[in-house]
Formats: sequence, structure tokens, C-alpha cells
Amino acid sequence: MSILDEFPFPIDKEPAQKLVRVMAALYRSESAAVFLVAPLGVDRFSITPNANPLGLWYELMDKLAAAGSVRRAVEECIRQHSNNPERPFLEELLAGQQVVSNPGQKVRDGQIEDAIARRVQNAKILMDRDVPELKVHLVRHDATNPGIVHVLAAHHRDNHPNFLERIAVLSVPRRSGVAREDELLAAFLGEVPRDIDSWKRGSLTWDLGSPEREALWLISKQVEEYLDEKSPVLLEATIDVPGVSEIRERRMVTALAQFCATKAIAPDRLQIFVIYHDSRDGADRSKPLRKKLSGPWSSEKRPPGGGACLNLDDLRRGELNDWSVALEKAWQVGAGKLTRGVAVAFKKNQMPMRSAEDCVEPLLNRAISGQL
Repeated sequence: MSILDEFPFPIDKEPAQKLVRVMAALYRSESAAVFLVAPLGVDRFSITPNANPLGLWYELMDKLAAAGSVRRAVEECIRQHSNNPERPFLEELLAGQQVVSNPGQKVRDGQIEDAIARRVQNAKILMDRDVPELKVHLVRHDATNPGIVHVLAAHHRDNHPNFLERIAVLSVPRRSGVAREDELLAAFLGEVPRDIDSWKRGSLTWDLGSPEREALWLISKQVEEYLDEKSPVLLEATIDVPGVSEIRERRMVTALAQFCATKAIAPDRLQIFVIYHDSRDGADRSKPLRKKLSGPWSSEKRPPGGGACLNLDDLRRGELNDWSVALEKAWQVGAGKLTRGVAVAFKKNQMPMRSAEDCVEPLLNRAISGQL
């Protein structure tokens, strides 16, 4: 029997331990992990908050095994990360083959694999969401009306969890001595992990089935639970687009923003992202609706507490030039090598973020391994 079908999850077996490391490298944040496991029978509110990536995935593997969904999680992981260098390992697990390892090398190999996977994932988090991040930053620091509640629309191919991870790690108030942007990027992309302060993450229940007043009351009570937190908090509410009423949602997010304004919440203490998301494969049928949902207010007429309105879109080839140069500097790669490599690897003039990540991932692995 494959470890994917065992219950409880056989964490004492080396392939199971490696699987945890692989998943923790690919889905480092709680939001990214929840995005994967919630449709597979794992209750997002049963997950221990603020765990480190390895601790999070040890827990999630137990929950997935109890739901009989470890195999489905691995299948979905391969679909989302088709160019992941660990794909052969994952496919061997799906085929039920015995994964053989050299006991004398497994600790060192595992450490190297973890380090490379972490740096590749961190590089992907930085892939060209500069403009959306800047919009969030500007409204958050507006002295007359600081933005608290931001609205974001995305298809699953836009990989919004990476954008939220970018906000949580790179937009936090600097309390760890890592003050300048170049120092922060070096710490984030470097070979040796460094502690970087980040926002505490949390989730909001956004009940589409209840009357508006009742749903807003529940949301406000959840927000109030986080007001006394010592660390800055980033909350997210993810709403599946099919069946959503644009008019109701416009009223809901506006009322939430106004509620936060009445609480005089400091923008460096709490940020809320309301995410309208389409998880369906195939043709993108919800794009017109997502565009409407992403604009409950204009930038010139934000309600009190209202933040940035964002609609994540495809990535264009030329938009990765600055990102490539930053990686060359952080990884000490020869000038122009990554830039030229990305231009070749990028198969179309524009493509969804997940497709772009798949195109450049082999290149990033070679760069980190010194093979570029």
C-alpha cells in the first residue's frame, strides 16, 4: 500500500517525511495550504494557527489521511506545480512505488532540497505584483482615510495566495532590524533563512447564505477578536465567485470598511482582504463578474476604511525584467543570465501567473544550484 492511502499518516516512514517537506516548501503559508486542502475535506478552522510550514503540514497530513484525501492532495499539487523538481517523487508515490533512498545521504539531501525549494518559492512570491502591492501600500498609509479593507478578484490561475504571502512578509512594519528594502529582499531570497517579522494570518467566515445584517454581525465579531493582538494581523475572506450577487457584495464590503473605520483601527495593526475567487478549471467564465466585484468603489471615492480594489490579471513577459535583475543580484548570478533565460522560458507574450511560474521554475532551480 502506498503511504498516500495509509491511515493514520505514516510519518515514521522516510518517504512520508519527505512528502511533508515537499508540501511545506510549495505551500509555505497557511492561506496557500488552506487553498489546497479545504476542498479535500479539511476544515480550515480546525487548523492550528501560526504554525511554521513543517508543523502545519505534519498536521495537515494527519487531517488529509483521516479524510482519505492525501492522494488527491498530491494529484492537485502536481497539477498546480507541474514543473516542480520533486514531481518524479510525487508521481512515484501516486503509482505506489517504493521510494528508495540512501540512508547516509537522506538528511543532507533533504536539507539541500528544502533550501532550494524555499528559495524558489520565495522568488515566485515576488513575481511581478509590484503595482497591486503599491496600491495597497499607498491607501494603507493615506493620512486622511487609511485603507483597512481591500478587495481582490482572481482566478485560481492567478495564484493569489502568493500575493497575500508577499503582503504579509514584505509589507509588515519593520521591527526585526531588517529596515531597508534591499536588506529585506536579501533576507527573503538568501541561502541562509533569516527571521523576518510578518503579519499574523487569520480567516473570516463570509456567509453567503445568511441575511446581510446577520452575516455582517458575524464578520464584525470575528474582526473584534483580533483587535487586541500584539502582532499586526492580516485577515482574509475567500468567496467563491459562482452564485455571488454583485449588489449584495458591494454593500457588504462597504459596510465592513465603515465598521473598521468606526473602530479607529490603525492600518499597521490590521488589514483585511476580501477575495472573490474562481477555483474552476477550463474556460474563464467569471472574468466579467470578477471585474465588477473588484470595483465596489473608485480610488477617488473610497468609503471610510476602504482600501485598494485589485483585479489580478495575466503576467506579461517584459514585466519580469526588474524581478530577474533582483534575483541575479541576490543570488550572485551573472548579469543578464536570468533575464535572458526568462525571456526564452516565457512561452507566450502573456500568461496566467501559475503558468508563468511553471515556465521559469526549472530556470530558478538551475540558478540556485549553480548550473546557469
